Amino acid sequence: MLSAFASDAALILAHQELAGAPDEVAAVPKLMAELGLTGVLFTADALHCQRDAFAQAAATGNALLVRVKDNQPTLHATLAGVCAAGCPFDSYETVDRGRHGRQEHRRVEVFDTAGQLDTPWQALVSCVAPVSHLTYVKDTRSGLWATREEVGYYPCQARHGAKVLGCAAIRSHWAVENRAHYVRDVTLGEDASRIRTRPGVMARVRSVALNILRANGVQNISLALYANAVSFEQLLALGTQ
Repeated sequence: MLSAFASDAALILAHQELAGAPDEVAAVPKLMAELGLTGVLFTADALHCQRDAFAQAAATGNALLVRVKDNQPTLHATLAGVCAAGCPFDSYETVDRGRHGRQEHRRVEVFDTAGQLDTPWQALVSCVAPVSHLTYVKDTRSGLWATREEVGYYPCQARHGAKVLGCAAIRSHWAVENRAHYVRDVTLGEDASRIRTRPGVMARVRSVALNILRANGVQNISLALYANAVSFEQLLALGTQ
């Protein structure tokens, strides 16, 4: 099941049922067209770093941002070379200090790609944002710090600053895991569902329920499910506010 998720409002906008993973590549451009939105920056997994997806985003008056990986080796190498040889027009850094001695230093830079890509991609990509993660994890026994570094490259169709791409787009995309997938799979029990006849119908029912709760300002879905289960009046009130 492919879905479109509005990260700012945490609302599920649409669904597209799929037969398998290969169908997902063709389904993304189709879903973008059917949404009827304009001026939106779409994000998607690396699987959708495809020219058709970029072209459909442009045709509908939108833009696309995805991570490029080994499924597009030539584009990946070209973008890495652009970043290594050029100067960014914008950058943004954050430091997250988590629990248990974990720290993550994150740097986002944005480079123009004009005149530096192969012809098929040049008209589709305006800039690239390399995102560097430097993570420190403290070993509580030895007191030493282990480090891990990773760089991901994100081609984008629209020219935006580093903070917009790094926070509003890339980080919001990965928030889908916590705000949509985890809630559906664990809190709503979708992974454990034994429905085999038209399971997409029940998936849509779960989406409607989540949208009603989120539209009413609910942040803790698990707590809201319990409260509504013991108070029918409160449940009815969600539909009248």
